[in-house]
Amino acid sequence: DEIMRGMESFSKEFRGKLVTETMLVDLSDAPLNLQDNLSENELKGIAEFVSRLSPDVAYLAIPTRPPAESWVRPADEETLAMAYHIFNSMGIKTEYLIGFEGDEFASTGDIVTDILSITAVHPMREDALRTFVERNRGSWEVVEQLLREGRLKAVEYMGKRYYLRVIKSGGR
Repeated sequence: DEIMRGMESFSKEFRGKLVTETMLVDLSDAPLNLQDNLSENELKGIAEFVSRLSPDVAYLAIPTRPPAESWVRPADEETLAMAYHIFNSMGIKTEYLIGFEGDEFASTGDIVTDILSITAVHPMREDALRTFVERNRGSWEVVEQLLREGRLKAVEYMGKRYYLRVIKSGGR
């Protein structure tokens, strides 16, 4: 409630372009206390809240990269379509964020630092990482070396391989 009040307060004061993003997930594999998929009424409640924020655009998103919790899966097309219809019927300009975002990543010229910096905040799909390495005149051996050193790891998600920076726990 406090976060939502803060969002409403911010939206009233903010004078720039306000954009929202609502992540829709399928909770059928979630821990039992979370297994309650979105109903039409719940989506209407979310849309009513977003409407009060008066965003320039409201994005409806699904997880497209490996999430923090292994049970998280994208909502199905029916739920996405229902949410889109509900948001639009309330006069909210709505767009989807449901696909691969591409492979345009900035580079400083230090390929190792760049890969570790990007993958610390943004898992990179294998094809995007390969393109990044090629654009920066690097060799895939750089990625293999980071994997061997334990600084990068590969994970599978939704049939694709992603690379993430390994974060050492305990300050090590």
